[in-house]
Amino acid sequence: MPHLRLSEADQKRLGCPELLPFDLRGITNREAIEIAKLGYKTPTLLRRALFSTIEDGFDPLAWTAAVWISLRRAGIETDVRVLEFDVDELVFVPDEEPETPQTAEPGKAPARSRTSARKSSTSGATSKAKSRAT
Repeated sequence: MPHLRLSEADQKRLGCPELLPFDLRGITNREAIEIAKLGYKTPTLLRRALFSTIEDGFDPLAWTAAVWISLRRAGIETDVRVLEFDVDELVFVPDEEPETPQTAEPGKAPARSRTSARKSSTSGATSKAKSRAT
């Protein structure tokens, strides 16, 4: 599971651990109500805002909601409307890659843990651009 890390000063002030769990699955009704007050009418909109900020820049409301949810999941209750933290020191700690099992049968490669093979809608057929008469 990925984590968020606040500055040492924020950790001390808020009484939180160094690594906060960053899991936006299973948003509760109370969490949904609070994030709606920040402008994200659904948890899906919050998730989109967070993941789009990687390329587009920092969305302070989205990351405030993410930190607030992470604090709640760590057992720390605070009011999202007054939550304050150093944004320059906020760090996203990605999930560590799972270790590949070392106990594969002789002659067989270990199973892949994360595959998301998509099936083509064309079922192997090729498509060619239609030529236009000139």
